[in-house]
Amino acid sequence: MYIEFYCLLFILSLVTFIGSLFLKDDIARLICAVLSAIQFAALALASFCIEVVHVLEVNNSLTEHTTVIYSPSLAYVFVAFMIVSILIGVDVVLGLLRRGVENV
Repeated sequence: MYIEFYCLLFILSLVTFIGSLFLKDDIARLICAVLSAIQFAALALASFCIEVVHVLEVNNSLTEHTTVIYSPSLAYVFVAFMIVSILIGVDVVLGLLRRGVENV
């Protein structure tokens, strides 16, 4: 995965994670929690191989040089965020079920 897409996915996952924490509507919180969990899972998988492409000028011609970064320790951080997102989703679902039982 290229570093630009990685950074964009990281920003989107943080936005949805924060949305799952602070939104008032339960359905919106559930959607944000599910999206956040999926995005953090993708980030965890992508952390094992991040490609950084450099364009260098060598002998008056442009050449691409690719650097691959392996970061499994960063993947553990994203897995932790994914687990928290799943727990937020479970909390929202249990709250909706409890409210449904109270209304009956």
